[in-house]
Amino acid sequence: MIIKIKQFALFCGDIFLLYGALFLMILVRYGHVNRFLFDAHFVPFSAVFLLWLGSFYAMGLYDIRGVKTKLIIVEQTISGILTGTILAIVTFYAVPYFHISPKRNLIIFAGILAILVFVWRWIFLRITRSPQKRVLLVGDGADIVALAQATVESPHLGYVVVSRITQQDATNNGTINALITEKNVNTIIVDQNMENADGIFENIYSTLARGIEVLDVVTAYEIILRKVPLSAIQHLWVATNISRSKKIYETLKRPTEFVVALFALVALSPLLLLTALAIVITSRGPALYAQLRVGKNQALFTIYKFRTMINGADAVGPHWTEKNDQRVTPIGRILRATHIDELPQLWNIVRGDIGFVGPRPESVELVKQFKEKIPYYDVRHLIKPGVTGWAQTNYKPSASLEEAYEKLQYDIYYLKNTSPILDILILMRTIKLFFTELT
Repeated sequence: MIIKIKQFALFCGDIFLLYGALFLMILVRYGHVNRFLFDAHFVPFSAVFLLWLGSFYAMGLYDIRGVKTKLIIVEQTISGILTGTILAIVTFYAVPYFHISPKRNLIIFAGILAILVFVWRWIFLRITRSPQKRVLLVGDGADIVALAQATVESPHLGYVVVSRITQQDATNNGTINALITEKNVNTIIVDQNMENADGIFENIYSTLARGIEVLDVVTAYEIILRKVPLSAIQHLWVATNISRSKKIYETLKRPTEFVVALFALVALSPLLLLTALAIVITSRGPALYAQLRVGKNQALFTIYKFRTMINGADAVGPHWTEKNDQRVTPIGRILRATHIDELPQLWNIVRGDIGFVGPRPESVELVKQFKEKIPYYDVRHLIKPGVTGWAQTNYKPSASLEEAYEKLQYDIYYLKNTSPILDILILMRTIKLFFTELT
């Protein structure tokens, strides 16, 4: 709740800054501000302010949990300003009604806004810095060790492990209470596998009266790492947490995706035709690559992408794409770098095979492998797959069984927390990654 309040305060401050920057731009550009000049700029700039706010969100300027050094704030501010400026220029040229030539005005406006946004965020984050959570880890499992490592590698998350004790130590009377006093502990994270250990929870219960927050390792993973540890969950957890109905949201989501995907197909048809032509001219084989994938409820469907490899590259069976893969054609490298190869999947969205957001659909052969070796892998098929997803925006593409295991932990987090807000966040992160990869 506190994070949402801070984000709302940042958002309101940005709205004030946008109009303040508009006022200063008019003053710098024309030497004075009057009602006529302000009214002439108010409507068109107000229209594109939504684009600027969206670009700020995409570039992480509302991510309170993230690292916020001066360098990071500068990078995010510049990225947000540049993205917003490009979108504003496109809008001004595309809408003749505005009658504004954005060249000089937008440059002045963007420069002023960049300074104001940086100063505002730096002051805001200094003033509202949250106190660190001093954590006592209880347990011997690998998930507890992973949490300890995560807090060391990412101190900006606000969790500091001040002590870690084994299951045996936790059974001793007074050990936990003594550490709370000595280390000033305000949060305890307990290994999920210790639920039946004698004496441990009696000791932990005694800390509740002191206002200590107690988290199980699964909940801590969700809060800190934004994923679900497969090794710590059990069948009952999966059944009770993934079975929550999202029928209303899914019902509303489908027609929206259909309309957006169909409009995008029509609007991008010239680019699609040119891309197909470039592929056919530069390499033998068809322009489109079709492969059988596993979708919702394990239904099979054919996914379409622009071919980026030599024809017949997967004839030997499933094969993870490697860095500098020799099977990728020269034009294919460009298509992959710009993600243009993914555009034919708009047709899959129109057909209802996939959505914009969801777990990435895998091939039939890989699914067979994963089901045998990764626990709860079938759970990801309870929801419609997507072009992008929580795993894709938080982890690199799978190149091994171990990496597929890691990505499933993010997929299960998505299934448990599916919502319109999370989908919007994933789409915005995808846009951010797109611009990051291009640069």
